[in-house]
Amino acid sequence: MGEERIWAKRGSRIQLPHVPLPSRATLLRAIPSVGVVSLSLVGLLAVPAGSPPPPPAVAAAPTSSQSSQPVIDVPVPDASPSEFVTQDPDPPHCEAVARAVSTPIRHGTIVFSSIDRTTISLYDPRTGSRRVLLTGNFTCAFENPRFIDDHSITYRMDGPYIAENGSFIADLTTGRFTRVTGSRFDWEWLAGSALSPDGALLAELGEVGSAKAFTLRVTNTATGKLLYKRSLGYVCYCDGGWIPQELRWSADGSFLFVSVPSAEYGNELYLLNPKGRNVRSPVEGGAYPRWIGSSRAFIYQDAKGNWARVDSLGAGPRTFIRTSPHLADPSLSSDLTRVAFWDSEKLNIVVFDFRAGSIKRFGTNRGNPFWLDDNTLVITGVKTCQCEGLDYTGLNWSLTLSTGKTRRIAVNPSDADVLR
Repeated sequence: MGEERIWAKRGSRIQLPHVPLPSRATLLRAIPSVGVVSLSLVGLLAVPAGSPPPPPAVAAAPTSSQSSQPVIDVPVPDASPSEFVTQDPDPPHCEAVARAVSTPIRHGTIVFSSIDRTTISLYDPRTGSRRVLLTGNFTCAFENPRFIDDHSITYRMDGPYIAENGSFIADLTTGRFTRVTGSRFDWEWLAGSALSPDGALLAELGEVGSAKAFTLRVTNTATGKLLYKRSLGYVCYCDGGWIPQELRWSADGSFLFVSVPSAEYGNELYLLNPKGRNVRSPVEGGAYPRWIGSSRAFIYQDAKGNWARVDSLGAGPRTFIRTSPHLADPSLSSDLTRVAFWDSEKLNIVVFDFRAGSIKRFGTNRGNPFWLDDNTLVITGVKTCQCEGLDYTGLNWSLTLSTGKTRRIAVNPSDADVLR
């Protein structure tokens, strides 16, 4: 596809084919002289600059609303210029408004962030209804919404001020959004965050103090106590494709996968125990780790782009797909019999059946598969663009695997979760 488009910023690594959108901090920093920017570009992640601020107050305060549902304004701290992540001399604060949900959340409901990441919404596939949970101005970026249970979600905030970046929990019944206890206020860039399945532990990965290595912190969410901290991987100016950053807890919260860029242009994949120590030797080039259900088995992409399966913590890897690095972003079905990928070179969906050992491809100009149920994927439309990469079309579908038929659906599958 020609040369990669590179935005020269400290800490930036770009994958135009894969990452949904630039962050608000990146947009403000990259184009400070433009008041309104296009959000159609795909594939920019940048690490902005700034210095750690003092911790501000984060309690949400209610405001009046014309709606019958409670509406909560999420306040933002006052900041001095030293607290800016961007180079814009006066970026606006994120102004967020949360809404409570008055009816029970049913299983099968999807939570997702919009393609411009200024809203988080619920979508009921049975009725086709959409309810907005959180909205913000263009400097807000709400990322990685995930269900904790049927009345709460967690998400990550990315804004132009260091003090606004962090991990949050939303109580859907009250509309109250609060920072997770233990989420620090000094992230220049929060690349990833993940609550353990029981909610007792918070893992956050990002950049602090313009360090060249990523900082990993794991904290106790009841006390805020830091359990361990590690420096992993490498943050740099890097030419070439996207290098994913991921955090993945095992089902019992005992083990944590961390995938970060390395200094050698590639990935490093770490598997850590509750004390933050390596369970296995780091996998050079390893990416996209996925636990297989509640077991200690997992899959990952190796340095050659092949897909490997490991059936226990001490077992060796077995290659089950020999392919290229373009087959990425895996999503396991809930019955664990299949895994769906996005082929970002051929621009279609690939489904591998573990039982049959077979592969099926679906559609054209499609990406970001996300399982709605064991026979249905939610997918998004992608297209080539003049930026020498890919762009999202803004159209999304549900794909029935047994028939190959699709129908339009109002969900962004690139950043979504389903209540099971």
